[in-house]
Amino acid sequence: DESGTEAVFRSSAELVPGLNYSVEVSGGESADGFDLETYEWGFVAPGHLKIGGLFPFSGTGSELFREKPYNGALLAVKNLTEAGFDVELLSADSGADPAKSVTAARQLVNEDHVQVIVGELFGPVNLAVAEQVTIPNQVLHITYGADSSAITSLPDQDWLFHSTPSESAYGIVLAKSAYDQGYRKLSILYAEPSQSLSDIFQENFENWGGEIVAAIPHSVEVATSYQNELEQAAQ
Repeated sequence: DESGTEAVFRSSAELVPGLNYSVEVSGGESADGFDLETYEWGFVAPGHLKIGGLFPFSGTGSELFREKPYNGALLAVKNLTEAGFDVELLSADSGADPAKSVTAARQLVNEDHVQVIVGELFGPVNLAVAEQVTIPNQVLHITYGADSSAITSLPDQDWLFHSTPSESAYGIVLAKSAYDQGYRKLSILYAEPSQSLSDIFQENFENWGGEIVAAIPHSVEVATSYQNELEQAAQ
């Protein structure tokens, strides 16, 4: 129109079988160098999408984590279905264990023919599934809670993604936040799988001038009392 030309660019790439993703950009001042006024993501889902979910229904830590991730996945499928997408969720028990998770993931990929794997929560489980199942089979793998830096650095050919920041990122942020709030002497209580996060927090907190009195691990299994760990931390 008289106020300037309008351009539309659309590109699509098949990221997972059955899903065609596209990007649409429109708006601008001139045909040879326009200002982006709108930038919209969209996708067309032409067929049935099978999602495989790995959830810790059993195993260490399942008391804390078995319900919320699964219920969140059910809610997502419900919302997608109501929006008109043909989505199916096939769930399997990871056992919160790398070997059990690999077996479950193989069944989801090889027998149920899922196109995407969602899960799991713990870093070692995700790394085992990625290295032995999803990457070799070129199946998109999205974790819903793992923060291991090893996931970020894994040569996964862009098949593995995590939806939470890595521990190397938010360990620094947590340490800086504690220091900025005036804390100078702390003890750390951490679940055993989170030792690397504790180490990153301690390194950065001490670099800013703080002091870590003690770093006390505890099991991810729910205990009746943490009196012993608290006494160690308070010494």
